Amino acid sequence: MKRYLFTLAFALAILSVYAQSNDEKIAHFDKDWNKLPDTTGAVYYRTVKRVAKKYIVRDHYKSGKLQMNAECRAYKPELRYDGAVTHFYERGDVQYQATYDDGKLTGTFVSYYENGQVKEKREHAGDKTRYLHYFTDTGHDMLTQGTGLVTDVNNAGDTCYSRINDHELKYEYSVRRALGDTLFSVAETQAEFPNGLPALMKFLQNNVSYPKSARWRGVEGIVHVAFVVGKDGNLSEFKVTKRVHPDLDREALRVVMMYPRWAPGRTNGKPVKSHFTQPISFRLAK
Repeated sequence: MKRYLFTLAFALAILSVYAQSNDEKIAHFDKDWNKLPDTTGAVYYRTVKRVAKKYIVRDHYKSGKLQMNAECRAYKPELRYDGAVTHFYERGDVQYQATYDDGKLTGTFVSYYENGQVKEKREHAGDKTRYLHYFTDTGHDMLTQGTGLVTDVNNAGDTCYSRINDHELKYEYSVRRALGDTLFSVAETQAEFPNGLPALMKFLQNNVSYPKSARWRGVEGIVHVAFVVGKDGNLSEFKVTKRVHPDLDREALRVVMMYPRWAPGRTNGKPVKSHFTQPISFRLAK
């Protein structure tokens, strides 16, 4: 009897060791998901478990709560999703749910706001994406029959704009908060100011003049001017979309209307019409 108990205990010990080896804490990460050598400064940690021909990868917040649960074909050197993937907010609510086929999105993708409201729903099939809905956090759908301009703010505080027509993404651009006056667009090949961003910054520095009336009154702020870059690179449809003061608004519009011809954006190698918003910052020296 004692021998039987010893054998059973030994078998359970082996099972325990085996389970630990298949669900092992393998890495720690900082807030930007840079891998760390140990727990010092760690914000997330990861465990991996082998199940048949896949890996179940679980990322956790420092608190121990689940941040991601994903089926993967591989986890080194990078994660290669293959199956269901779910991300969570730290309090436990679902952030988004998706399905992958050997690293490519497939089927329905759904994301949520922290309050539980559905944020975005789209369908993926091969290389095609069909945008179905995009809601505000209060439940207003920004798409009407698959068409509309979607506005969102990312984790860095950048304001992102996406134009969707008939369920297809036509173009998108963002205003980077950290760079203030900097314009950034996302496209296959983005439309560009002659000689690039450094030349654009120099143009603004040389041409923007702080209106005396606004300076005397201590008026400051950031004016947004929207415009369109045509297929031929010519600019049109100038409009002040965020106003601060009439004098500052006029000055910002004047400078943007002075822009020379741009190199047009391209999709599939063909020139396309692009929409942009240019922030012009007016700040008084302290």
